[in-house]
Amino acid sequence: MKCPCHNLSKNQKIVLLTLVAGALIWPMYLLYKLAKKN
Repeated sequence: MKCPCHNLSKNQKIVLLTLVAGALIWPMYLLYKLAKKN
């Protein structure tokens, strides 16, 4: 049986990058929305 470690790590990297991008973009988006209200 082939070990799926390679594919798993690749998918985990994509998930991590998505989470990091979301963590960076979400607060900026909220600040933008708040700034537009005022």
